[in-house]
Amino acid sequence: MLNGNRRGCGETHLRTRILRLLTLVFRGKVWTLIAWCGLWEDFRMFREDRMTAVTPAGRFAHAPGQSLADFYIRQACEGLDRVRPASRAP
Repeated sequence: MLNGNRRGCGETHLRTRILRLLTLVFRGKVWTLIAWCGLWEDFRMFREDRMTAVTPAGRFAHAPGQSLADFYIRQACEGLDRVRPASRAP
């Protein structure tokens, strides 16, 4: 688990989230974290260049439906548009 502080595009305040990091991918110009977001209780993608601080938040127990395999299964079934970019917070 990670505590992640991030600033959205055009935002001036920071948002803190507890993330279960699943993988880190390079998408053209930026690195993107694919994670399970504790705030949304859903898969989210976070641009690494918008993260201001990331600190360990301890170990996590396996939770059904929150793995990288589950992320890819959802992508195959619903398409990439179904995962909300992290810039849209609740």
